[in-house]
Amino acid sequence: MTLPRYCHENLISLLGFCRQEDEMILVYEYASRGSLDRYLNSPLLTWTQRLKICLDVAKGLSYLHDPRETHQRLIHCDVKSSNIILDEHWNAKVSDLGLSVMGPANEQYSVIVILAAGTPGYCDPQYAMTHTLTKESDVYSLGVVLFEVLCGNGCVQQILVPTWIESYEEKKLYDIIFKDPTIQPLEQSALKTFQTLRIAV
Repeated sequence: MTLPRYCHENLISLLGFCRQEDEMILVYEYASRGSLDRYLNSPLLTWTQRLKICLDVAKGLSYLHDPRETHQRLIHCDVKSSNIILDEHWNAKVSDLGLSVMGPANEQYSVIVILAAGTPGYCDPQYAMTHTLTKESDVYSLGVVLFEVLCGNGCVQQILVPTWIESYEEKKLYDIIFKDPTIQPLEQSALKTFQTLRIAV
């Protein structure tokens, strides 16, 4: 009942559901390329496409967080590269709102105290420690995804955030970015865009 009310080009749409006897099926919009985590270290993704994917995800989350107060705020709670789905044109869509929590739309800061959920490596440390959930918890997770896209490394096997932050603070970001001989190197202007995005989130 909730998900069909949230319609945005950067969210996977719930088309319908079936509940018949023991069968329960959700029907989502089809995105042919699957999840972003499959392409983090793939030369199929150019730097232009990587940047656009990050912007698409940010737009989808901004819509859920509802800065215009047109619906109830939805905090995703599990933003990660495997929950970002890509269509045939490499457009990114946020998916899997199964852990999401609804908050009031008319408050600048929604604070919800619940048992911490989410995926280790992506979960906001403040949320994990205090069980205090805000939209900034999603923004932290988006920052982790930005680093994944920049470095071509997933955060599931080992928590890489401290290493990435150290490189960023020591201005050694270029040393950890994804490099592949078959794609054009990341231009300095694109690196600045990543840095701007990271500061913004």
